[in-house]
Amino acid sequence: MKNIFEILKPPFYYDDYGQMIFDKDNNLALDVRAWGLIQKEENAEEIQDNFGKMVAEALNNIAQQTLFSSNAKASTPKPTA
Repeated sequence: MKNIFEILKPPFYYDDYGQMIFDKDNNLALDVRAWGLIQKEENAEEIQDNFGKMVAEALNNIAQQTLFSSNAKASTPKPTA
């Protein structure tokens, strides 16, 4: 089974114009939606943009850990008997 990071390639970035998160090849990864809940807040746009940036950063951190872990496992020599 493929890992999501074999399909969507980090780094991820948040586009505040469309409230979307894209991968390095500009493939849409996520559409950030929370406007119905936050629209009445004084700083709703800032809240939504900060959330989108936070999610993109989290995806990058998870991707780094996942890819590092996968590479470490692949390069670790197997014990011989």
